[in-house]
Amino acid sequence: MDMKSRVSWEPAIKSAHTRLNYDIKSDSESDAKVSYQLVEYTTNAAAGGMVAARWFLDARKFIIEPDGSTCCVTVDAGKAGIYDCEVSHVQAQNYEGSASMLKCIEKSQDGFCTW
Repeated sequence: MDMKSRVSWEPAIKSAHTRLNYDIKSDSESDAKVSYQLVEYTTNAAAGGMVAARWFLDARKFIIEPDGSTCCVTVDAGKAGIYDCEVSHVQAQNYEGSASMLKCIEKSQDGFCTW
C-alpha cells in the first residue's frame, strides 16, 4: 500500500503516487486513525505490447488501530473524472470494495507483533 515504494518492489508497476491524503480521528472509542487517500498508478505494457499499459485511480480508506492493525478498503475513482487517464494507457479498475487487512494477533514482550 506504500505508493512511493511500490515501483521498487512490484515490477509490473511503472509509476505510483498518492494524489491526495488526509487523516481524521475515528468516531469510535478505540482511538483508531482513519486515513483517506486518492492514489494513481500505471502498469507497464506486457507480452511484447500485446497487453497495453493500464492506468488506475483508486480511492482508499485506511483504518489504523493503535496496535498497528490496518484495514484498507478500495473503490475505483477513475470514472469520477477527477483526473484523466494517461493518453498511452487503458483506463482500468480494481474490483469495487477490494480490501486488505493486516491484524496483530500476538504482541511479544519486546513489542514485536505476529501479523
